[in-house]
Amino acid sequence: MRTVEEELQWLLELGKPTAAMELAVADCAGCVLAEAIDPQLCVGTLITERHLPALFASGRTRLRVHPRPRVAVVSVGEGDQASGASISAAARAAGVDAFPSDDCVSDPHLVDEAITDQLVRSDLILVLAEIPVIMGEPTGTIAEVVEGLSEVEFHEVAVAPGPVIAAGTIGPDCIPFLTLPREADEALIAFEVFARPLIRALAGRTDLFRPVVRAWLAADLRAEPGIRNFVPAVLDLRTEAGQPVISVVPNAPGQAAFANALVISTEESGDLGTGREVAAIRLDR
Repeated sequence: MRTVEEELQWLLELGKPTAAMELAVADCAGCVLAEAIDPQLCVGTLITERHLPALFASGRTRLRVHPRPRVAVVSVGEGDQASGASISAAARAAGVDAFPSDDCVSDPHLVDEAITDQLVRSDLILVLAEIPVIMGEPTGTIAEVVEGLSEVEFHEVAVAPGPVIAAGTIGPDCIPFLTLPREADEALIAFEVFARPLIRALAGRTDLFRPVVRAWLAADLRAEPGIRNFVPAVLDLRTEAGQPVISVVPNAPGQAAFANALVISTEESGDLGTGREVAAIRLDR
């Protein structure tokens, strides 16, 4: 079983930035610099609308940049559009162009067609699907679709939500491929942990991860020992006591919408008591 760090390191090796190209300055907003201009505008800087006036004033007409990656989101299953819409929105917020597909029934041939159709316009394919494990072997639709593709691997990762992830590259252009859970709240957590850093690497960013802060639990937290738990929570930085306090949101569908942080419960932690200091990923930065 892999650790979260081992899986992230493996995934980020797939995240080669999109090929750099020269664009007119007016077309560079939303792209990432592929060459340094000055100490403030270094490689990996995201060009925003605030940079454009200074760039025009400098007399520059063109910049060498990494264009925004294109991410296809394929949902496997029927009847729940929340996951695909949520992950597509999260991908756009991370700085890419996202294209959600129509939900696919759990038919391997139809899923394979949907994925193949996205290869020509994608720099990353995210597939939302459950991956059952029977007697230690991945099964189900995705297992059938990627069977025989030596470039896609199934990894059991010591993480919740999880634990099975399919990842690798597919197609003649070796497009990165990653699965996320089908359920919307779990998909968003897995996106933050695994897909968002990969997306930012593809975009040419050097700052891949959100900031992590220390806070104190407002109530007990139950967590499975032996794995890394990422738990949606509300972080309050302005308490009367002057120390950050964090409250886990109820474990119910849709409650992750109210979270602005993810509590990190390490493999050694297990259950954590009220007042315990914990690390938390800020989702609002």
